[in-house]
Amino acid sequence: FFANKTLEDRQKIFKDLNLYPKKADRSLGITYDNSPSALLSKELIYENPKLQKLIDLEKNNLGPRSKKLLTHSAFNKATRELFDKVTADNYQELSIIAARYWQVVYQNMTEWQFVFEDKLSAGDARKHSVNVHSVTLQALGIVGKQLLKLPKWEATLERLKQINWDRSNKTDWEGRCMISGEMSNNSSRAKATAVRIKTLLGLTLSDKEQQEEAKL
Repeated sequence: FFANKTLEDRQKIFKDLNLYPKKADRSLGITYDNSPSALLSKELIYENPKLQKLIDLEKNNLGPRSKKLLTHSAFNKATRELFDKVTADNYQELSIIAARYWQVVYQNMTEWQFVFEDKLSAGDARKHSVNVHSVTLQALGIVGKQLLKLPKWEATLERLKQINWDRSNKTDWEGRCMISGEMSNNSSRAKATAVRIKTLLGLTLSDKEQQEEAKL
C-alpha cells in the first residue's frame, strides 16, 4: 500500500486514514464480522435465495430506487430478537430454527413475495407498507421469540396474511411503527409494534404489554 511512496506521501496517507476515517455502514460491518450473531444472520441469508435477493449486505440506508427490501443490520437485529443469547456454541443449532421461522414469515408476507418475484418494486413496497421496514422486522423477531415456544407456531403465523400492513391503516400502526404517518424506527416502537402484531395473531399479552397497549 505504501510502496513507492515518499515519506511525505506516506505521512499524508496515514493522517487521512486515521484522522478522517469514513465510517462503514453497519450492514457492511456485520457482513464482514465473525461474531456468532453475524455468522448466524449471514448463514441464513447465504442459504436462502429469497433472502439473498431481498437483503442488502452492504448498505444501511436503502434509497427509493434500491431493489433490496431490507438491510442486513435490520435482519441481524431481528434474528437476535428470536433467542435469549446467540453464542459460538449454539448459533449453528439456532440457524435451523431461525431459517424455518423466516421462511414461514416469508410464505405469509405477500409484499415480500411480490418484490422477490419482481411484481412489485422494493421502493413502492416501502412507500406503501409497514411490513418491509426495519422496525417491523425487529417486531417480528420479538413476536417470534414468544411464538417459537408454542407447538403450533407455524399455523399461527399464517394469520400474518390477514393483517392489513398498509401505511394507511392508522388504527393498527399509528403510535407504534408510525408517528404522524411517517415510519419511526427505535426499540420502543418495535416493541409497541410487536404487541400489536401479537394481538392480531391472537397471542397472549403479558400484564405489562396489556398496559402499554391500553395507552395507545
